[in-house]
Amino acid sequence: MEADVDIRYTINLFDIAKWSVLTLAIVACLMLLYFFDQEMYVDFAKEDSIAENLSFLFYLFAGIFFLATCMKNDFLIARNILPALLGLFFLIVAGEEISWGQRVFGFSAPDIVHASNTQGEFNIHNLALLDKHDGWLNQHTLLNLFVLLNGVILPLLSFFLLWVRMFFVKINFPVVPLSYVPIFFIALVYGFIVPRLHPHWAHSEVKELLFAFGFVVVSIFYYKESKVRGGEMEQ
Repeated sequence: MEADVDIRYTINLFDIAKWSVLTLAIVACLMLLYFFDQEMYVDFAKEDSIAENLSFLFYLFAGIFFLATCMKNDFLIARNILPALLGLFFLIVAGEEISWGQRVFGFSAPDIVHASNTQGEFNIHNLALLDKHDGWLNQHTLLNLFVLLNGVILPLLSFFLLWVRMFFVKINFPVVPLSYVPIFFIALVYGFIVPRLHPHWAHSEVKELLFAFGFVVVSIFYYKESKVRGGEMEQ
């Protein structure tokens, strides 16, 4: 167990710098695109475009990797419940990203869904209750809070407070390793500052792409660690 704690909570300055520079480079490229060719930036971020499809793939693979991690460690044991739920959650988010294939397969949303969906799509996140403009449970606010909590606050609390760290180890909660916190922090800062300086709906799609990128990176980390632990147990 101590090895798990060391892997996730030891500060690796090289990894922190690596993911910080990579994320900042992505943001810088997208900002240059926005200022020099806004039309291409919008094409990149609009529905059914590169950003949305990449977000779908990132969330899909994040779900697959988390579930694969659980299966390697015996899917049914209690300690895998939280990673398994997280994997299922990301699969649901992936489905929501493409409205469960509505435009891919060309089917229409049922009348009951169409009537209560602000975009007439077969998904949950565009229901009137969660509408980003009028809903009292604003979908963007909920997503930002989820990422802030899981991508920044909990990893830092786990690093500074030993009892928090040991609690998460005990329940096998997949805390984001410190090395990947910069991805989520930079994405949140981007989503907070850029739209206020240069308002445009496309910025939120780019922010969500960065979120998805961060989660797939974390899922790959846990999958690799499960293979390492599995190999150690076999020796």
